[in-house]
Amino acid sequence: MDVRKKVTVEEIESLLACLPGVQRVRVVVNDWGAIEEVHVLTGLGRSPKQIVRDILSALKAQWNITLDRKKVSVAQVQVGDLRLSVRLILAGLEIVTDQLSRQAQISVKLQKVEDDRTVTYSAKSEAEMHETGMLLAAAKACVKAANLTIEPDNVFTVEDVVTTRIRDKTAILVLVDLITPGRHEDLLGAALVRHEPVEATVRATLDAINRRLESLPPRGSLFRAGRMIDVPEEETETEELGEGEEEQEETEDGKAAVPGSPAGEKRKEEA
Repeated sequence: MDVRKKVTVEEIESLLACLPGVQRVRVVVNDWGAIEEVHVLTGLGRSPKQIVRDILSALKAQWNITLDRKKVSVAQVQVGDLRLSVRLILAGLEIVTDQLSRQAQISVKLQKVEDDRTVTYSAKSEAEMHETGMLLAAAKACVKAANLTIEPDNVFTVEDVVTTRIRDKTAILVLVDLITPGRHEDLLGAALVRHEPVEATVRATLDAINRRLESLPPRGSLFRAGRMIDVPEEETETEELGEGEEEQEETEDGKAAVPGSPAGEKRKEEA
């Protein structure tokens, strides 16, 4: 009897990323679901032959996947030169209030560097004009913008926003739920109120999501997280990953921000 189990490209990349010396991994598959290329970025601590041997052994031991070593390419760089950060930063915050309807619209702009250029992601959320509602709306707008950077099978959602006191300081706590295929994970972010609570809420939300952002598949990457394929348990022909697609970058509206554009905060009120 042919016993099979499911595996995602994300699971394979997560496994290989745990190997000693490996900094970043990308897996490319063909239309038939076979691994065509494995690209690995490493430091100088281990030889490429050792890295390749570890990759082949890990795939074989974990999922019985046999891979030709010629399909693995290793690039070695100084660790200090690696631009691995995918952290999002707050680039703009706009609050528009309507005194007649007692409604507020909060717009958040986030930025990160991709391929030596700055890309902006924007989102909005509405709420009633009271502090609790506006703080929750700010956190929701932030995660909406952050979700534009990752594959849609992975989603950040806001669970709760709390204001607290620590000594003589006011702090904002934001609880975020990260939903990935087959898993939920609670993330907690915190920020001190330096200017106003809405701005601190966005910073607290970023504190929660940035620590997990690098491990998530970026939007438009070579694979689609959560796509399942059959991997044989027995020593037979190996079937690997699902259908691959051409790599492309995707941002909101397909537009990249101009590098060096001013980031700031502005507040509008409409009577």
